[in-house]
Amino acid sequence: MQELSLNYFKLPAGQKYHIYRITGSEVSEPHSHDYYQICYVECGRAEHRQDSSTVPLEAGDAFIVPPGFAHQIIFPDRDAYLYSLSFQEDMFHTGFSQSNVYHFMTALKLETMESARIPIRMKVQLDHPRQQTLKGLMDALIREQDSSSPPELTAAASLVAAILCILSQGYFLGDATQLQAVEACSKAMAQCLRYLDAHFTEDLVLEETAKKFGLSRSKFSLLFPQHTGTTFKRYLTKKRIDYAVTLIRSTELPIQQIAQMAGYSDLSTFYRNFTKVTGTAPTTYRCTQDLEQHLTLSLGYFF
Repeated sequence: MQELSLNYFKLPAGQKYHIYRITGSEVSEPHSHDYYQICYVECGRAEHRQDSSTVPLEAGDAFIVPPGFAHQIIFPDRDAYLYSLSFQEDMFHTGFSQSNVYHFMTALKLETMESARIPIRMKVQLDHPRQQTLKGLMDALIREQDSSSPPELTAAASLVAAILCILSQGYFLGDATQLQAVEACSKAMAQCLRYLDAHFTEDLVLEETAKKFGLSRSKFSLLFPQHTGTTFKRYLTKKRIDYAVTLIRSTELPIQQIAQMAGYSDLSTFYRNFTKVTGTAPTTYRCTQDLEQHLTLSLGYFF
């Protein structure tokens, strides 16, 4: 098993932390290190493993592990990327040892007495406001790392302390009932997306769709962008226009019929949305496709 040191990142003299975005890990085998590591999944899915235990990580999830903790990060999703922050405890000023965040760090250590230790979680679930705050802090820390500020003026220690504060809040958020509610919402959203992918050409309304899956309008409107990265209306528009593009490319059906098949009863709305998504009107798009097809056939004839 690999044992990594902070020197692994070839840091400048005196720097006690390193942060970067990763889409895959060079350390593919189980490993441990002599520093704390915080990871936050910004996009896609990853897996956090320890021994035979595997915990799935999705966008918005995070974890923190102390020095000496053997683990492994797997990237089954090629589009996934996450922030990885590594830091040593001695990056903070002496007064930091009196803070609650320092006590949180100490309670995670493997050598801490059993009675004072808190369990190391393979995944910390954060609510949406804390996700946004954590991402902002990570981005600020990346900028700080890349700046030319002298060590005595760097804000890195304060930013890492703020990140730890957000994670410590996430550690103790709610109880099992709240966690079950989060899981229930995630399950409902997964079912909803499967339904939309099968029925996107139908007349779908946000309120009715939310009600169908046991969610209020406000909760559904909050959850939908978290799971898809876009709004309910834009999600449906993209699905419908993508389908219309497929029909234009593969059939000779009239544009008006294609609009109806894609879920549009109003032709002007179809034209407006098609142009917005593809950058060109449906009729122009078809002419372009016909021209490309003609050129392909002509070239095939000559060659």
